[in-house]
Amino acid sequence: MACAAYDGLLAAALLMAAGFAYAGLTQLMGVERQVLGIRVVALALLAAYFVGFWSRRGQTLAMRTWRLRVQTPDGRSPSVARATARFALTGLWWLPALIVAAWLPAPTPRVIGLALLIGCVAYGALALLLPGRQFLHDLLAGTEIVNADPLR
Repeated sequence: MACAAYDGLLAAALLMAAGFAYAGLTQLMGVERQVLGIRVVALALLAAYFVGFWSRRGQTLAMRTWRLRVQTPDGRSPSVARATARFALTGLWWLPALIVAAWLPAPTPRVIGLALLIGCVAYGALALLLPGRQFLHDLLAGTEIVNADPLR
């Protein structure tokens, strides 16, 4: 979880820089129409960051710090297709909050935040029940997180 938080900080910095560049390039004309554009750019940028690092070395910058590695069961870095599937499936963490937001007519930020918290805790706890104590997205993508420290 600490590694995910660290990756989140790196991703936030990357998205902030991209947001400033996007705002400068579009000069924020028609802000309402730009919302979809910035969301597409943000998703593409996040996908490029995670898929690129996972498929090349099996590690993001944060994973190197925490000595973790994403790999296939045979010990290789995931292919671009497998890393892309893993990236897409990580959205399962946020599924409960999205369901709550779609189900309630006008959910408050507090309700969505609570749904995020409960969903993330439940999703993380689900790993205790799955084979190899993997997260569901790793199981479905055919990947696993291992300790990359050769001393252990």
